[in-house]
Amino acid sequence: MGDEDKTVLIVGCGIFGLASALDFAKAGYKVTAIDAYEPPSPWSASCDYNKIIRGEYDLEEYTKLSIEAIEMWKNEPKFRGIYKDCAGHRVL
Repeated sequence: MGDEDKTVLIVGCGIFGLASALDFAKAGYKVTAIDAYEPPSPWSASCDYNKIIRGEYDLEEYTKLSIEAIEMWKNEPKFRGIYKDCAGHRVL
């Protein structure tokens, strides 16, 4: 593979997109990352606006842990202002 072939386009600059871009760049690729918004995008899951937290599992222990985690995100002082509860919001 020639150097001209070592290019990659990342679409989406959330946490996964930017982490992937960083890894590709470290591996010697020329990286272009694009997003509809400037990072940090208010719509990316990494900014916790549209993050989906799964609360239902086959194992009851996992469901209990997910409910506990949500409560911690909502109520722990160290997480104040980070978690945004989007229940009831609809994005078209």
